[in-house]
Amino acid sequence: MSSQARRRFVDFLRLPPEVTPFEQAHVEGLNRVAMGFFALHIPVFTAIAWLNGTGPALALLLTTLTCVGPALAAARLPARQAAMVMGSASMIMGGLLVHFGQGPMQIEMHFYFFVVLALLSTYGNPAVVLTAAATVTVHHLGVWWLLPASVFNYEASFWVVAVHAAFVVLESTAACFLARNFFDDVIGLEAIVRERTRQLDQKNEDLRLVLDNVGQGFMTVELDGRMGEARSAAVVGLLGQAPASDDLFAYLDAVAPGFAAQVRMHWDNLTDGFLPVDWSASAPSNASARFCGSSRRSWPTRAASSSSTARRARSSTGWPTPRPPRWSASAICTR
Repeated sequence: MSSQARRRFVDFLRLPPEVTPFEQAHVEGLNRVAMGFFALHIPVFTAIAWLNGTGPALALLLTTLTCVGPALAAARLPARQAAMVMGSASMIMGGLLVHFGQGPMQIEMHFYFFVVLALLSTYGNPAVVLTAAATVTVHHLGVWWLLPASVFNYEASFWVVAVHAAFVVLESTAACFLARNFFDDVIGLEAIVRERTRQLDQKNEDLRLVLDNVGQGFMTVELDGRMGEARSAAVVGLLGQAPASDDLFAYLDAVAPGFAAQVRMHWDNLTDGFLPVDWSASAPSNASARFCGSSRRSWPTRAASSSSTARRARSSTGWPTPRPPRWSASAICTR
């Protein structure tokens, strides 16, 4: 395996170091569920041991002691580390079940391991699944070697243990894949949303910087005629302070009632689909040009002055000078 592939494999198994509030609440909630689940093992295992004659008192003692570790981990360790303890403790509980369930149903007790391994994927952490898989592997090998009757109800060879281990590896692989996908698609979604929100805020800040430094009046308008927050600072300089309602037509009506009425008429045509979009969108711009030209009576004088200056500059230098600026209409953008 190349170093790059190894790095990707490790990154797949290891979660990002940041623990979001959503993940913290999710893992802590599962830890509490696990503690309640373990507590139920005490009376159940005691009853199973009594029915099978394998020592109910010992079952009560060992099951209670097994619950102590997860309880301390939940109280003292971070949520992720406590979850790994829960995974290991669940496999120890499975070992106790197989031991106290000796008899004709002992082999069926092994289903406990596979069911719990699948349930551990809800933590969204492959490390929890791997910890549990390692625990059950050590349990089967060690107990089979020292006390084989506590694992199998027949003379099982090493290859029987190997077959059980192979199934554990197979399910653990799938459980790790599900756990990581659950983390990326659900638990880690909060971090993704926060990063996207930060990027969007940065883009909005960049847009605000542009709008505050251009000389033209730009604004965004909803289909119902309400102005959006994105507008250039020049709008206030040209039309004055916007009304509290952010209504575009009330804003224009305070400056030029006739022009506001024309804009409203064409805006209704645009939103209702009564007339072609191109015509409805260009008509307010033409009206805007007439409005702007008529509302600034000193402009023709400045334009004429600029034209005569341009002619003089061209006759003296021989080079054409730029045409004087003319009124231009800004398109009203909708989102």
